[in-house]
Amino acid sequence: MRLTPDEMRLFGSRADDWARGGDIDLVVTADRLPSLEAELRTARTGVA
Repeated sequence: MRLTPDEMRLFGSRADDWARGGDIDLVVTADRLPSLEAELRTARTGVA
């Protein structure tokens, strides 16, 4: 999944690495995935 810069800000300081053209590996556990999807949906649509 490609993320926008605003979406990457959800991941804190890692966004700085990404903004400089670096790659970021995200490891998401199954219990965290639903809330991460909700955060990304909110970042993309502005609707919680």
